[in-house]
Amino acid sequence: MRRRLVPVGRRILEQKIQDRHRAGDIGRRILDQSIKDRYHAGGIGTEDALNLFDELIQVAGPSSVRAINCLLTVVGSDCPALGVSLFNRVARAKVPPHNITYGILVDCCCRAGRLDLGHAAMGHVIKLGFTAEAIVNFSHLLKAICAEKKTSYAMDIVLRIMPMFNCMPNVFSYSILFKGLCNEKRSQEVLELIHMMVEHGGSCQPNVVSYTTVVDGLLKEGEVDKAYSLFSEMLRQGVSPNIVTCNSIISGMCKLHAMDKAEEVLQQMLDRRILPDVTTYTSLIHGYYSLGQCEEVDRVFKEMSRNGVQPNIITYSIQMDYLCKNGRCTEARKIFDSMVSLGQKPDVTTYSILLHGYAMERSFHDIHCLIGRKWSVTK
Repeated sequence: MRRRLVPVGRRILEQKIQDRHRAGDIGRRILDQSIKDRYHAGGIGTEDALNLFDELIQVAGPSSVRAINCLLTVVGSDCPALGVSLFNRVARAKVPPHNITYGILVDCCCRAGRLDLGHAAMGHVIKLGFTAEAIVNFSHLLKAICAEKKTSYAMDIVLRIMPMFNCMPNVFSYSILFKGLCNEKRSQEVLELIHMMVEHGGSCQPNVVSYTTVVDGLLKEGEVDKAYSLFSEMLRQGVSPNIVTCNSIISGMCKLHAMDKAEEVLQQMLDRRILPDVTTYTSLIHGYYSLGQCEEVDRVFKEMSRNGVQPNIITYSIQMDYLCKNGRCTEARKIFDSMVSLGQKPDVTTYSILLHGYAMERSFHDIHCLIGRKWSVTK
């Protein structure tokens, strides 16, 4: 009789263990799904993510990696160093990290100022054979390298190292590189790279961000003709500019007093039905005032009015600054009062412009009145 009872008791015990494991597995899967749902709904804060991480890591299985990625992203966005620390706990829990997990780690290392750890993390990516899918990981690394002004190394990564590991750079990779080179005033090299991309004719072609970055870099180096030629090439390639692109180009050209080119870009905007905004017109006003061409300024103001675009505090400040510097503080004060009556709240720059103008004219009574007004407004 005993011989028959022992196997039955064992089976009952094994069944209980299986039931317990099954219940635990179901509970873990429910927790995984809850974390993912809350993450995608934007309902997890940093403190909550830390508590959920502590709860999940105790029961986590291989399939928990997606939920863990969600929590790492939340924590890493707020505190990169803490994100790195949590990753170490994931490794100890023997949850196999995904390529996305390593991407979060690389980003955290770089934003925490530990580029050395970022390189080490990329080493694991290469060792585990994730490189073909590691375009985002490389992008995080490229941003950090460019931020440290090591753009030549970034160029080597994009042009040599990434292709060597079968991770082909995309337009975002190139845009990071372009921005880094332009920040180092190496826009001529960027110009050659962007031409190389176009001539290669592959799937990785420059987009509006790429062109805008390079045009802006050329303008900052005073290369107006090259910048305008590249803008024209962008249009020929069928890449449509947006309002940000056009405003960036117009602003750069106005700062260099290339008003004819700025007006041509404005016309391109209108031809493509991209409506100029207050930023567009403010750049033109600043450019014409810098050249002392007040008639052109009046024309731009009239065009703004026709198109229903209201000046903002920057527009008014530019106008007042020009008038004050030319001994026309009375007119500047009228603009100031008009701005206030229209609901525009003067800032410290606006007051400083008017106070400096009164000081140049030695209008001490006006200074006293303006200071009194500023004090009554800020009380």
